[in-house]
Amino acid sequence: METFVEWGYIGLFIASFLGATIIPFSSELVFSLLIIKGYDFNLSLLVATTGNWLGGLSSYFLGRLGKWSTLEKYFRLKKEKIVKFKTNIDKWGSLLAFF
Repeated sequence: METFVEWGYIGLFIASFLGATIIPFSSELVFSLLIIKGYDFNLSLLVATTGNWLGGLSSYFLGRLGKWSTLEKYFRLKKEKIVKFKTNIDKWGSLLAFF
């Protein structure tokens, strides 16, 4: 974590990018530490937002590349089970996101 803070804005961008992907990472901590160290708030917010946005886009496009056969083979998920998850998410989405 300290390495990202030492890298400044580039470290914040990388931390934000990673935090928006499937890698569990807390970019908020890096953001907070940079603000405490005296980095510009507005520029830090812009860098973090850009990193999060691009990380989210990369996850979306990687998901679009996925195929049912790959999911079934490597993750042992059946299409019917995923469709059931999707139906529940469509029905209870905002409540699920809240909890």
